[in-house]
Amino acid sequence: MQALDIRISSLEAFVEKYYWAVGSGLVGAIFIYLLYKDMRLHLWLDEIFTLYMVRLGSVSEIIDATRNGVDLTPPLYNVLAHLLLPIAPESLAIRLPATIGFSAMGVGLLWFLHHRLPALCAFVAVLLAYQLAFPYGTEGRPYGLICGIAALSLACWRQAAEGRNRLLSVSLLALFSGAMAALHYFTVFFAACLLLAELVRWRGSGKFDTAVWLAVLAPIALVLALYYPFIVAVRQKTVHFWGTAHLGFMIELYATPAAALLVAFLGAAFLPAAGSRRAPVAMPAHELAAIVAIAIVPVVLIVLFKVLALGFVLRYVLWSVVGISALTAFLLNFFGQGRPLLAAVVLAGLAAYVGVVEARSMARIDELRTTQPDMVALSKLPPSDEPILVTSPVASVELWFYASPELRTRLIYPDCPELDLKYLGYNAGTIGLEGLARISPLKLERCEAVLSNRKPFKLVVGNEKGDDYLVRVLASQGRAVTPDQVGDKIIFDVGAAN
Repeated sequence: MQALDIRISSLEAFVEKYYWAVGSGLVGAIFIYLLYKDMRLHLWLDEIFTLYMVRLGSVSEIIDATRNGVDLTPPLYNVLAHLLLPIAPESLAIRLPATIGFSAMGVGLLWFLHHRLPALCAFVAVLLAYQLAFPYGTEGRPYGLICGIAALSLACWRQAAEGRNRLLSVSLLALFSGAMAALHYFTVFFAACLLLAELVRWRGSGKFDTAVWLAVLAPIALVLALYYPFIVAVRQKTVHFWGTAHLGFMIELYATPAAALLVAFLGAAFLPAAGSRRAPVAMPAHELAAIVAIAIVPVVLIVLFKVLALGFVLRYVLWSVVGISALTAFLLNFFGQGRPLLAAVVLAGLAAYVGVVEARSMARIDELRTTQPDMVALSKLPPSDEPILVTSPVASVELWFYASPELRTRLIYPDCPELDLKYLGYNAGTIGLEGLARISPLKLERCEAVLSNRKPFKLVVGNEKGDDYLVRVLASQGRAVTPDQVGDKIIFDVGAAN
């Protein structure tokens, strides 16, 4: 054990001495790896939305389409990707802003935690944040970019509070606050966490920092005022939203941090000689308040949105991984009493876990993200002009986008918002595809035409609960609906009407 202690202490000393060199190496490696995945991964539904938005002829067209509810995501991310489109392949152009931002999250965390935690604990925070949000580093939507801006905002806020590079720090904080609000509306809760921490700082110092409050609030107010038409469109299109808050989100978000802290508890209890003990590095109360607030925001919102039965998806608060990871590293250092061995064990465990997950991801990198069995089954069908109706919005768009030209002409999405609402309890997915069909060749067929069609066709249903309702509706009309096992997928043959 003593030899191991010496090696771990040497490792810690090395990382402390070459903090930014090691950090740059980690962030650079993550960035290069994500760039490779950007070029290889197939697009999924949301990214296909992004692609057709950025293919529009101008920024003004993107803004008009957003105002008309074609894409419910605020326009900034689509504009950034649109500007990259002339100089990068499409899959890279729509993902590059997310990849850059996601990678920069590591820089922001290292900056914020420098001289606040031992270096190994700071790297635990970085790797944990990457692990919790890794898929969004290669997703052509704003969430990865938001994570990076959130971490950099924390770092700039710390700099501003300390009075270092004051003008630059406050200016960047204002820029980042506005950018986050312009990328996603839920980021206002991140700003609320910073202001809560500012109240703690005000109470401790007795000085109200007007510049910081203005830097956080003024850009958000300006963005929300400019975005009012987009907010109206979102409210109109998401009255019956598909995503609902559930307690399982908490497991998804907090399981890995809990496991890391369990290692710290067990190590502290059973390895009393686990490395040289050093006093935990102090973190100011207002900074601790910030990361605690950011870390628990998902819990508050999940409970609130569940009680109110409002639409919610976990990625809307993905930026919380910045606070969760920083708080986990702080508690690891605190309960582990500054023992470098415990931090090294957790760091190695996280690295191994990320490696295993990514190895599995790379093994399936040439497959469609969510509809590979469907595509395999459809490719086995004999040539025909018989229509194929796909009831799942996700499956319908992915299959249509990647299908062969012959198969694509047969694929149709049944546009049944009223039946969706009746049988599923929501219709936002169908309304979303109505918007996509306005800027792409996606084929939709109104429900009345589907149900009145007397010719035979094939029907592919989704895997979610209730997705087979159209099978039951057609059967109740006297249509012969026969399941046919094709590979790993059941495709229904709908016979001609009598």
